[in-house]
Amino acid sequence: MPVLTQPKECRVFEEEGLGNFLEKIDSSLSRKEYVGNLAIFILGNEDKKGRPNQLQIPAHLFQRLVIIFRIPASLLQTAFDPQYISRACGLGLYGKCAETVLFYPSIVTGARCFVYGRNFGPDVGFVHIILRPPPNLFKAWNEYLVETPVSSPEDRHPLQLHLTLLGQLADFNESELCAMRNLIVSYEKDEEHKWLKQNQRRQVFILHRLAQTMRIVVENYTDIEAIVELLQRANARLDHGGCAWRDQDFDDRLLNTLSRTGAFRRWALNYADRVKILIDLAFHNATQDISEVNHQDSTSMNTIAIVTLVFLPGTLVCAIFSTVFFDISFDDNGADILQFRRVSGTSLPSPYPSP
Repeated sequence: MPVLTQPKECRVFEEEGLGNFLEKIDSSLSRKEYVGNLAIFILGNEDKKGRPNQLQIPAHLFQRLVIIFRIPASLLQTAFDPQYISRACGLGLYGKCAETVLFYPSIVTGARCFVYGRNFGPDVGFVHIILRPPPNLFKAWNEYLVETPVSSPEDRHPLQLHLTLLGQLADFNESELCAMRNLIVSYEKDEEHKWLKQNQRRQVFILHRLAQTMRIVVENYTDIEAIVELLQRANARLDHGGCAWRDQDFDDRLLNTLSRTGAFRRWALNYADRVKILIDLAFHNATQDISEVNHQDSTSMNTIAIVTLVFLPGTLVCAIFSTVFFDISFDDNGADILQFRRVSGTSLPSPYPSP
């Protein structure tokens, strides 16, 4: 396995600040484009010996560049195997850094990021910044190397690695989308809405997570579409004369990737709207359950009120006649209610106000 070393000719920008760093890059750029989650630099060749221009970027500056270029965290997981880099991309440079907040170590070398360059003529060179490619990228790239043998690695299409990256990103988003689609369809097929009766709060939380993830997938597909369009423009501006990698097949694959990405993005938008419908259904069902509970409580209160109205008069009369005010005594003439004569004297004047 070939070992990649740091060339002495690489330009290292240390503690100079982001502004000076970008100014030095701008001074050597003939054309540049930043789109989505991938950065492609087309530089003028400054190496008189014809070797690729290379950049080593310190971690603290590279982290700020990642924010500027909108490189997502999904590209920050694994690193390249050196044997694939040397075979496919010529010289490579691993930028090792001590920070662990943003960058993750490689399985092979412990590198956090990779910056490499290639030379395709006296005036044109490429510098690529690749962060955390998908795990299946190496296998797909190796298969491409085996299926398309050429006399020199420089004869391969310079944008093939980017197209392979986009394909892996599209596959990852497609797998996520299919998994979410199966869950959404299972909810929609449940006509009795049993999934809402199990644990309503948890199901609503799952739907909200689905909506968030679906929105992220839509944005990822939008970024992939923008990157494919960028690759189409970059491919059209290249000098393809006499190069083995100039063929119609690459243009067709770009169009195929663009069409496939657009279809899945529309599919993701459709299922995002269907998740919103399920969320509305969940809230409507919760509101209906609350209304039914309130109706039952209202019915119970009416029953209690009716029972109270029926038995309250008798209870009040019994309570009044059970007091000592109505003291019943028995003599030779029969029963006599003592002090009953005072009832009229105490009760009749009460409705009338005193003068």
